Amino acid sequence: MRNQTLDIDGRLQFIGLGSADRDAIRQCGPIILAKLDDILDDLYAAIFAMPQTAAIIGDKSRVPGLKAAQEAHWRQLFAAEFDHDYAERVQAIGRAHARIGLEPRWYIGIYNFAYAQMVALLVPAFRKKPEFLARAISAFGKALMLDMEIATSVYFDEQEDARQRQTENLAAALETAVKSTLEKTRARGDEIGNASSSLTAAVTQVGACAQTVTGLSQNTASNIATVAAATEELSASEREISTQVAHSAGVAREAVARSREAGNAMAVLDRAGLQIGEVAKLISEIASQTNLLAL
Repeated sequence: MRNQTLDIDGRLQFIGLGSADRDAIRQCGPIILAKLDDILDDLYAAIFAMPQTAAIIGDKSRVPGLKAAQEAHWRQLFAAEFDHDYAERVQAIGRAHARIGLEPRWYIGIYNFAYAQMVALLVPAFRKKPEFLARAISAFGKALMLDMEIATSVYFDEQEDARQRQTENLAAALETAVKSTLEKTRARGDEIGNASSSLTAAVTQVGACAQTVTGLSQNTASNIATVAAATEELSASEREISTQVAHSAGVAREAVARSREAGNAMAVLDRAGLQIGEVAKLISEIASQTNLLAL
């Protein structure tokens, strides 16, 4: 509370808004507040004429409530108290602007529209008092600048807080993701460790198998030598058998030749036997005839 009041006092001093300026603002109040409703109607007509600002306000049914809030704020400004209550109200306006997304460029433009409308009322009202008119316009401008400075500062503070919350949320999400990744990595490390142990065991088993294969290879080499010797002996036996077979083949060929000769001789003998048989048969017939004659 105290810090905000002191801040307001410091700001008032910095912009040079003193007691004489406050008095001038209060004297302007009745002139402007008498036409405030018309000014606000023109203001919201201009707001809805711009698509960007119309989208921020939304439904026109909100306008009466917004106008009531605007009227209360302007009445407090022309009271020219610029105290803690005033500062709180302006800060609430800044927070509302941040909440609905009314950027400072639109807010400043709206204030410029209102300022032009209000100054246009002051000029004819104080045309016969040029010095006071100059002071009144200057004081009113200081008040509007103070109003916008507080509201926009709160707007930017709210935006910064929103970014900070977003950053914290992102940091928390990142921390969660990192923890999850670390846990998965740790679990993967355990799996890799188990796989490494299995691989080591497999390598050991392969080594044992290699030794066994080496022994088998040595036995195989010995067996191959034995088989080679046996094969050599078998080859010698085959050569001997081949020689014997060749000799037997020659004997067989000679026997076949002699068999053929014997067969031929037997055929001759068979033919001779047949001839002898025929001769004997003829003799036998002659003898029979001779015996008949003898009788």
